[in-house]
Amino acid sequence: MIYAVIDTNVIVSALLTRNAESSTVKVIEALLCGKIVPLYNEEIRDTRKNLCVKFYLQSQLE
Repeated sequence: MIYAVIDTNVIVSALLTRNAESSTVKVIEALLCGKIVPLYNEEIRDTRKNLCVKFYLQSQLE
């Protein structure tokens, strides 16, 4: 098992890419499969929470 801090930009890139074989998508797949255990602190958690809210609000405006 791998423990890692996953930068928010990796998550955003994985969500935006159209390339299913990109390295960012592979990182997210490994996270979802339990091969990587994400490490984070309160600041990272808050950044990701704000990012999710922005994506949600933007989707509601389209």
